Amino acid sequence: MADSLGEHSFAICIRVHSLHVTLGTAQVQADLCNLSDESKTRQLVLYTSIVFSIALVFVSLRVVGKIVSKRMTPDDWILVLAMLLTAIPCGCMLASKYINHEQR
Repeated sequence: MADSLGEHSFAICIRVHSLHVTLGTAQVQADLCNLSDESKTRQLVLYTSIVFSIALVFVSLRVVGKIVSKRMTPDDWILVLAMLLTAIPCGCMLASKYINHEQR
């Protein structure tokens, strides 16, 4: 029991040390390559919003066309479900951006 506890503690120590080394390496690489310190969050939100909006427009047009022609099939419902499931992480990303902006 004591050996497994010691091994577990050692494994945690190695993981934490590896994380610190990785972060340190990333910082050195950023310094050497003159990489910017600013966050890419604004670009991520912008590009995700644009792509999601375009997808939403095309899915909406497809569904409206299928409803008008009365040819709605199961794959169309799967597409609608996929868009709804995609909206959840996009909404969470936008909400976290808003919350982070409010905290500053």
